[in-house]
Amino acid sequence: MTTAARLLKVLLRLSGIAALLLGLAFWTGHLFSWVPAHILLGFVVVLAMWAIAALAFRAGANRGLAALVALWGFGVVVLGRMQVGLVPGEMHWIIALAHLLAGGAAMGLGAALANAVERSASRIASEASREPPHAAGHT
Repeated sequence: MTTAARLLKVLLRLSGIAALLLGLAFWTGHLFSWVPAHILLGFVVVLAMWAIAALAFRAGANRGLAALVALWGFGVVVLGRMQVGLVPGEMHWIIALAHLLAGGAAMGLGAALANAVERSASRIASEASREPPHAAGHT
C-alpha cells in the first residue's frame, strides 16, 4: 500500500505540474492547441486523488481527509468543465484564478493524504512487528 501511495503521489505531482504549466501558457496567450492535453492531465490529477482516497479508506488513514479529497476531486472536475462559460469577458480571470487555486489545493490535499496513507501503513507494520509470536500448542 505504501508503494502505491508513493507512485500515486508522484503521478499526482507530475500531472499537476504539467497541467499548471500548460494553464500558465494559456494565460499568457500561448499553446491553445494543447487545451485537450491540459484537460487530460486534470483528469489524471483527479483520478490519482480518487485512488489515493480509496487507499486511505482501505488503510483507515484519516477518513475525513479522504472524504474531502474525493469531494474536492469532483469539484475540480466540475469547475474545470464549466469554467469557460463562467464569468465571460474581462472578469474571466477570476474563474481562471479559482481554477488555478482549486488545482493547487487538489495537488496539496492529494499529496497530504498520500503521506497519511504511508504513515498509516508504517504504523500498522510497526505494530504488527511488535506483537509477540504465538507459540504452537499454547493457548
